[in-house]
Amino acid sequence: AELTVSLEILDVLEIKVKKCLKDRDVTLCEKLLPTSSGFFFGSTEYDTLYFKDLENTLPIIQDARREINKGSHVIYHEWW
Repeated sequence: AELTVSLEILDVLEIKVKKCLKDRDVTLCEKLLPTSSGFFFGSTEYDTLYFKDLENTLPIIQDARREINKGSHVIYHEWW
């Protein structure tokens, strides 16, 4: 499936990521950004790797926001 990414979507995602990174509260993260089980998804633990993935997501959000502001369309495509 494909999804056209908007600034609003990026804003919501960034808020959720930052809340999880700030609090590192598993209950909050389970609600805001839950893990997914399955072969392709990796660990379902809310551990160091989970929070590292969130940290790595912030620059991607910023890159996508810059591209949208330049007039580009950003498309999210799930590959599994």
